[in-house]
Amino acid sequence: MRIKPDEASHKLQRELKLQHAPTAPYSSLPYLLILPGQGPFDVDYANLCGPPGAREVVVNRAAGEAILKGADVYVPGVLAASANLAAGDLCAVSCALELPGSNWTGINRGQVLRPPSPGAKNVSGSEAPDGEGLPRKRSKKNAMPATVDRRNLHLGAGRLQMGRKEMFRAQQGLALKMEHRIYDIPACNGIMRGEIMMQALPSVVAAAALDPQPGMRVLDMCAAPGGKATLLAQLMGGQGTVIALDRTQPKIERIQSLAADLGLSDCVRAIRMDATMAAGPLGHLSSSLSLKYSQGDGFLGGKLQEGDPSSRQDSACEAGNAGSQGDFGTSCSTREEAKGGPIGTEVAHTSHDHSNEGPFEAESFDAVLLDPPCSALGIRPRLTHSWSLQQMLSLGRYQRQLLAAAIRLLKPGGRMVYCTCTINPAENEANVRFALDRWGHWLQLEPVAVPGISAQPGLVGTDPATGEGWLSPGEANFVHRYDPADEHNDCIGFFISSFTKTRSMR
Repeated sequence: MRIKPDEASHKLQRELKLQHAPTAPYSSLPYLLILPGQGPFDVDYANLCGPPGAREVVVNRAAGEAILKGADVYVPGVLAASANLAAGDLCAVSCALELPGSNWTGINRGQVLRPPSPGAKNVSGSEAPDGEGLPRKRSKKNAMPATVDRRNLHLGAGRLQMGRKEMFRAQQGLALKMEHRIYDIPACNGIMRGEIMMQALPSVVAAAALDPQPGMRVLDMCAAPGGKATLLAQLMGGQGTVIALDRTQPKIERIQSLAADLGLSDCVRAIRMDATMAAGPLGHLSSSLSLKYSQGDGFLGGKLQEGDPSSRQDSACEAGNAGSQGDFGTSCSTREEAKGGPIGTEVAHTSHDHSNEGPFEAESFDAVLLDPPCSALGIRPRLTHSWSLQQMLSLGRYQRQLLAAAIRLLKPGGRMVYCTCTINPAENEANVRFALDRWGHWLQLEPVAVPGISAQPGLVGTDPATGEGWLSPGEANFVHRYDPADEHNDCIGFFISSFTKTRSMR
């Protein structure tokens, strides 16, 4: 470790100007510090910023979600603003969401906010309180429609760092510094780089549940941007090998950069590869390992077809497992930076190019971590989702291809952890049920062995929509389900399951 937990705690308190130093509440995770958030808070917009629309800035969804993670507002995220705003003005900040079935918010960049008319309709079509609303049609004067209902999509108030004209002429820079937030989360992006990293608590638990030992050969099948892979390497004391796979070169470079930051380039080997193709055909393995899907399932020949929903999941999962502030009570590990969190603009290139390595020999890994592309329904803050039921079912089938490869690559006696950042049972309990039913002769479900961590059991019974089986009561107690609506466990939605391979498939 580059820094001890006590030292990291005091340094964080100084740099973030925290009233209290972060604590390490879990004896089973002594390297984990908790940075608690606070909220929600009521913001008195009328007294701070004047009447609705008088002093207001509208941001896009990405910027809105970043504000909820503790960020300020930067120029690229600004969509519209009231007229005649000057640097130093305190403004309300609201967020515009995409219209249903569209990537457009209904707002063009640079439009002028005008005060709402009495009786205007809000985004739901009902009359907005005190005349606030967002009519969908623009006025003849080309002014932007009135502001949205502040009860729903206002995120706080901040002070402008530049005037209105400069804000829409500039291409980058800090536009507005938040002073009054509905959620107060420490802004930790980039802080103490190479010494600590930010991660949602369940993501740390998933890596700890794999329990890698020094000298092991470990596989992280969907690894970008490398948070869990680097944590696994440090749990191994840098002794052994962590193979980190992902499908594109930019993601491989992110893994390499993070490993270099943490001094783990000799232990973490990032390889560009489709993880469904990671298991080679060596040996005489059971035919039960092959999974084939028809074109209607969204797959062809074991490869993703263009447009399949799972092909757009990596960014959603990374964003949410991430950010240093992926939830409203963040965990800070002295061994790990947030999955999806910023790791700097430069790319660290290692001296070894592993990008062209082929499939791996079957049953050649001591441990396998599978955190596949998923619907990311557990990630927060997320202000909108656009998944259909069919897309989520298709993701579950894609994840089963990854499970087949993971089981094939795992040594007898080895451990596999399957986890997701979604609360969708079709991607969680249904996949555990599928794995046990299909490969139960070789695979055994084990308790997630990280003492002292509070989580809910898995879901039991069957899916009422599809009829797919979930878990038995005994099996449900072996997995960890984290619900973002759980009042007693303030973290993102997540699912963790742990398996042991009981015998060879040869």
